[in-house]
Amino acid sequence: MSQLLLRLEEQLLTERDTYRCAELRAKRAAYWARIGRFPEARAEIADIRQVFGDGRSGRVTAFVMLAEALVEYYEKLTIVAADRVARARFLGQAMKDREVIALASAWLSYFDFERSKFDLAIANVRQAGEYASPDNHAAWTRCAIVLLNCFALCGDATSSQHWFQKGREHALKEGDQASIEALLHSKAVFGVAWLRAQWARDDVDSAAIARSRLEVSSARNLQKLARIAAHESYIDLANARLLILEGKFAEALEALEMISDGGPFPAGHFNDELLGLDKAFCLVSLGKADGAFEVFELSKATPSAHTDVDDRLVAAWMSYKLAIADTRFGSAEAAAAELNTATAEHDSTTQLLRDLLQPFMKS
Repeated sequence: MSQLLLRLEEQLLTERDTYRCAELRAKRAAYWARIGRFPEARAEIADIRQVFGDGRSGRVTAFVMLAEALVEYYEKLTIVAADRVARARFLGQAMKDREVIALASAWLSYFDFERSKFDLAIANVRQAGEYASPDNHAAWTRCAIVLLNCFALCGDATSSQHWFQKGREHALKEGDQASIEALLHSKAVFGVAWLRAQWARDDVDSAAIARSRLEVSSARNLQKLARIAAHESYIDLANARLLILEGKFAEALEALEMISDGGPFPAGHFNDELLGLDKAFCLVSLGKADGAFEVFELSKATPSAHTDVDDRLVAAWMSYKLAIADTRFGSAEAAAAELNTATAEHDSTTQLLRDLLQPFMKS
């Protein structure tokens, strides 16, 4: 059992203050949500609300809102999560409660990052840092996850590793096994995302792919060891995409088939169009152009405007490669123009991200 969860359980055995007990239970529900124990989390929240639903305690209400948000996010990846956290922060600001403000801001930064709202994500990291006490390890760890992800997406491995270590230090101090897993998970997933973007520029080497394979394997092993069910499919997706980078197209196809009905995934990270392109690319690489075209047509494999910029780049590159391989996949000239546009968009976004991250950069 996670030391954090064990500590919450022990405190609940001895705590006699009703309000403090409710806070501890809400924090326990939030932790359960982060490891995929959703029925228990929902039952805990409902039980707390039976007593504290009248708003008699602002802190209890705020922590319950945070727990509700994490259930929504980890189970369904819905936008309701960000709304609930924003309400919790508003309540924290009204109470001048620094712990609530810091924790809610840290989670808002994470949700903003997930929606590619990088300016808001960094602004919320700053606010969390202004309000978090040195021992608010939950807020500091979540901010570190956001920063390591951002740096990974713009290719700054040194700064990303720095924030990975900072986040790990805080998670260890908290005894938060779920956050340690989240750090490894983020490092693996967004490491693969950067490699794919570089691959679309024909600029990735075998050593980088080998390092990424170790990270994906480590994240998967810890997830199984810690019995954390939330976001398992993200690592499965990272594995499938890494198999493509490794040139193991038959294995990649099998992995993609296994996650076709998996998830949930945010539409910007993974959708039917991207799945179809990945499969079609693998099939063409295996010399099965007819099967590739069938998959391509069925999925209507056109990059969506809502797809994240790094995935748009990879999708445009795959579309170009498919068009070169077989005219049935479209005009190579048109695909090349789309690839140029996607490359320029990716360059612009990563430069914006580097500018925003300048105060947090490590040499």
